[in-house]
Amino acid sequence: MPIFLKRMKEYTYEKLKNNEPPKPSRITINWQTGIPWILSAILALFSGELDVFHSLHCLNYIRMYLDKDYYSAHLEHHDSFIRNSSHMPDNWGQVHLHHCLEQVVQAVICHADLSPVPMYGWKGVPVFLGVGQTHTCRRWESIREWMDARNEVRKPLEEE
Repeated sequence: MPIFLKRMKEYTYEKLKNNEPPKPSRITINWQTGIPWILSAILALFSGELDVFHSLHCLNYIRMYLDKDYYSAHLEHHDSFIRNSSHMPDNWGQVHLHHCLEQVVQAVICHADLSPVPMYGWKGVPVFLGVGQTHTCRRWESIREWMDARNEVRKPLEEE
């Protein structure tokens, strides 16, 4: 496995997500601010998850799609689910991949992190390497604890 993908897996998926993503649960959404084109209801019960977890899911799917040989068992399981569903198109893997790319692009643009990233180069090499800097982030543990606590009280969608 390429070192970048290995590090991404170790840090992002195992440590940040505690090896298990939270399950989407029913949440109350203010339709006036959440989805402004629906004006008939102010509050409604709606299935959903925090966008950060959706983005992490998509990043994980892109990672696995890039290294299909390594993640073939997971992708085969996913594809078999799709093959057994009459509601999913035959090219669902591609549809899902393009959706996930769009999701990650939207998250990056919407959050527009303005931390400066110095670029380093080497004499005679036309490539520059952007080395990550310290960022001011939200407290990930607090977000994760909140989501886990919700899932203890409310049944995840797949269990309803």
